[in-house]
Amino acid sequence: MSYKRADDQNLIKQSQNTVNQAKIINVLLLGMKSILSLSLALTILFAHIGFSMNTHFCGGEAVETSYSIGLHSPDCGMDNMDEVCETHPPIEEQLIPQPCCENQHQLMQLDENATIQSPPVFTNFVFLAAFIAVFVQPVIIADHTFTLNTNYRAPLPDEDIQVLFQTFII
Repeated sequence: MSYKRADDQNLIKQSQNTVNQAKIINVLLLGMKSILSLSLALTILFAHIGFSMNTHFCGGEAVETSYSIGLHSPDCGMDNMDEVCETHPPIEEQLIPQPCCENQHQLMQLDENATIQSPPVFTNFVFLAAFIAVFVQPVIIADHTFTLNTNYRAPLPDEDIQVLFQTFII
């Protein structure tokens, strides 16, 4: 009798561990789902808003580069950025006078006028029905309560199986 109680207690502990593991996996899957949803929403948001790469050139060399939402004008800290630099040729030799400092902006944004050509979609209804029956329906209809009946004893077999099939250990 004490062996049966010990076995029953081991089975109870194993089933409780299984239930706890199922709860942990469920929480992890929900966390992954929320992280994936948030990252996809942010991707769509930034694609529509757009962001820019702003580069500040001082004396013909890139001094500062910044990334921002919308246009941003970085500067090198000079008071008069429109003046001609000493590194450029004199004003008399230039066709168009170039200022010492200038900003370049590269705006990256989703083109809403673009058309995306998708291949034709053929629906295989047999596959769709099998997919719903195997994966979707058990999740929707599943009973999430685990019932554990510790007082249940398996019934004894009606006939001795070894004698019935004539298989004996020698």
